[in-house]
Amino acid sequence: MLYNLAKRGVKCVLFEKVSLQEKHPLVNLEDTGIYGGIFTEGDGHIDPSSVTNAFADRAKGLGGTIEQKTEVVGLKLLPSRQWEVLTRSARGEEKRTVADFVINAAGLWCDKVGAMAGVRVPSVVLQHQYCITEAIPEVKEYHDKHGHQLPVLRDLKGSFYVRDERDGILIGPYEYAEAMQLAPEDWRQTGMPNEYANFLFEGDVERLMPHLERAMEVLPQVGEVGMKTVLNGPTMWPADGNHLVGPAPEWDIAPNYWLACAESYGIAHSAGLSRYLSEWIVTGEAPYELKEADPARYGAWATKDWVAKKVRETYGMNNHVHFPNENLLVGRPVEPVPNQGIYEVLKSKGCQFGFHNGWESANYFDPAMSGEQHGNSKGSFRRPIYKDLVEKECKEMASFGGICYWPFAKYHVSGPGAVDFLDRLVPNRLPNVGRCALSYFLTPQGKISSEVMLVRLAEDKFYVVSYPEQELFDWRWMHMHKPSEGVEIENVTADFGTLMVSGPESRRVLGELAKDPEAWSKDNFKFYAWRQVELAGIPCRALRVSFTGELGWELHPATADVAPLYNALKEAEPRLNDWGGYAMGSFRLEKGFKAFGSDMTKDHQALEAGISGSPSKA
Repeated sequence: MLYNLAKRGVKCVLFEKVSLQEKHPLVNLEDTGIYGGIFTEGDGHIDPSSVTNAFADRAKGLGGTIEQKTEVVGLKLLPSRQWEVLTRSARGEEKRTVADFVINAAGLWCDKVGAMAGVRVPSVVLQHQYCITEAIPEVKEYHDKHGHQLPVLRDLKGSFYVRDERDGILIGPYEYAEAMQLAPEDWRQTGMPNEYANFLFEGDVERLMPHLERAMEVLPQVGEVGMKTVLNGPTMWPADGNHLVGPAPEWDIAPNYWLACAESYGIAHSAGLSRYLSEWIVTGEAPYELKEADPARYGAWATKDWVAKKVRETYGMNNHVHFPNENLLVGRPVEPVPNQGIYEVLKSKGCQFGFHNGWESANYFDPAMSGEQHGNSKGSFRRPIYKDLVEKECKEMASFGGICYWPFAKYHVSGPGAVDFLDRLVPNRLPNVGRCALSYFLTPQGKISSEVMLVRLAEDKFYVVSYPEQELFDWRWMHMHKPSEGVEIENVTADFGTLMVSGPESRRVLGELAKDPEAWSKDNFKFYAWRQVELAGIPCRALRVSFTGELGWELHPATADVAPLYNALKEAEPRLNDWGGYAMGSFRLEKGFKAFGSDMTKDHQALEAGISGSPSKA
């Protein structure tokens, strides 16, 4: 044993070769490239039917009812924000039930049930195969000797898992992207046919041969017996394989509607995810951060066709070793490109893009890759190949000045109740008109739900700027707490773009371009101030804020004016360099600025994260 790892009560042990074979004596260690293994004590597998029946019995014991062979045929939101659910039994009898909330756990038909409420469920049906061998004598001998099954074995190189199935072996491969198959294309538009409750696709062993050949290397006994069964069943997956669990992002039109679907690993996560959802519904906030499974991570850009492209990549990389800053390229850029103008300009300058909630933004610039769409897609556990390029960006911006395009999420919050509404959401004092304030949306238990910049446009109107990935998270959070009247929330993310102009020469460059240097002086344009300006005849909101710790502004023109403003800045001062998100991360770390989503999340209380709620410079 080399290491003993523990997290949340799960004990994992890293073994060398000898100890590995003691745990799984059927494993062949000769010429298979295996050096050791990780063993999870107390782990195992369960029978889905038995567990489902146990859940059902417990639900009935708590007063619940279960109606089998009953189809949901309609959902209607009532003025009370309750849902009227229309169902139809196998005998054709219809029934209307009023529910305080709805959880879409419709599995292969979750997209159909979502559409009934105007909720997008970005997932597609794909084919998942597994094989079961004939009985293997060594497996039976192990059972007889130990009284339990062999450990479940996962092999990353072969991209499969194996476990006992009676006295044989079940092999569950995750086929590579070029081999795996989706359901028929028309299902993306019409949904899986309702009558296909027990449907199976035809098995295709040829697609599995690379995995089976590796399985025979690792477990030679598999090659000594025949295959008893090849099953090819439908399963519903989201683009990244991480479930869709949480409140619907469309809370403004579908309040009290929750998702628990596209469960790529199904029954294995059922108990944890059901508890997660129930605690959120009861307490008004998530018990812990699970952003990677929240449906709000997908916007309208995640169409069915886009998901179909992306899920092929994801499924094929199911057992892939992922690296820091890995930049996966399939399905990019989304069509139509939302920031086409600035995207093409930056692309011509060698911009290597990163993906942010459907938008493309700069990670870094490599002039040698001018015109290339994305360039390097691989991360590294070592210093990355672009280290020197990012270092150059940092030095040039800090010594002179530079420009970074970034696709922030943006909203207008207005109305007679806007002040009281936002005052309840954030811990610090709201800014005065003409001022900005860095703020945080806090949960009922004082945890951090999001980081936002509040820009006060008028007494009763605010411009709220947030992280691009937070667009639908913040949209939903505000609507979950929005009063019934007096507050209007408008998503203006697509209406405005952002150019961050930073560095010691940024004040001079902007003042000269505005033809009013004095207005941009330290005394006349103070930190956390904002004003409406014109630069080269282009109107924009200029915010005197910076996430780099360097002198700088955020310029927020109309989306169509982002590229023209960028070109005007470059023409006015060609020495302004291009810099991207990796340089921004380097600057903010050096300055000690915390980043929401990494340094602080919903798992952190505001006070423990150093968010004291002190007044802003208003």
